[in-house]
Amino acid sequence: AAEKAYTNITPKSLQASVTNYQVLQALSPIAQLMLDIDALKPTSADYREKVDAARKSYTTNIGTEVVVEKPVNIKERVAKDYEPKIDVAEKILKAADDIVAAISGLKTLPGQQFMDALSKASLDYKEAPANVKKNVTNAKDLTALEKDYKASLTVFNLIEKLPPLKDKGYVKKVDAAEKAYQKLNETQRGYVYNYQTKLAGVLEVAQLI
Repeated sequence: AAEKAYTNITPKSLQASVTNYQVLQALSPIAQLMLDIDALKPTSADYREKVDAARKSYTTNIGTEVVVEKPVNIKERVAKDYEPKIDVAEKILKAADDIVAAISGLKTLPGQQFMDALSKASLDYKEAPANVKKNVTNAKDLTALEKDYKASLTVFNLIEKLPPLKDKGYVKKVDAAEKAYQKLNETQRGYVYNYQTKLAGVLEVAQLI
């Protein structure tokens, strides 16, 4: 507001009479920093960029200002009241980044490791605050993997629950498990890691009964 009032002085020659304008110039970037920090919203598309910009501006304009209980100048006030807001924003992004990394790494994991990691990533995302979820940029990948996993887990459990060979329903259950497996896509089949060890080898036997 002070900067705007100075700019609007007419005639311009009167601006020279504002002898403390240099003070205003020195305070202007700090005031802008405060406004920028207060405007940070985790739901905004450019949240990360704005948080990074706020941290850079804070480092430039405030530096290593010591936090005091009772600030006596503008820099001390910003250090006490505004840097914690940047810290909170950075923690939100760090939590989101951890989930993003976990999701990104899922496709590289085999069998049981994948199932365990997917279960943890799903739980972490589910329990994350809304402001963290908003910044998980690959959440759609997680949803797709959960969908594949759900289909795979159904077949996995069918195989795990196959009865002993002497059971009367053995052939039907083997056949049902095989048909369910064949309906899966290639990605989903890859997650049914007990197929080769517990179903593929008994298909011929079941056909002979």
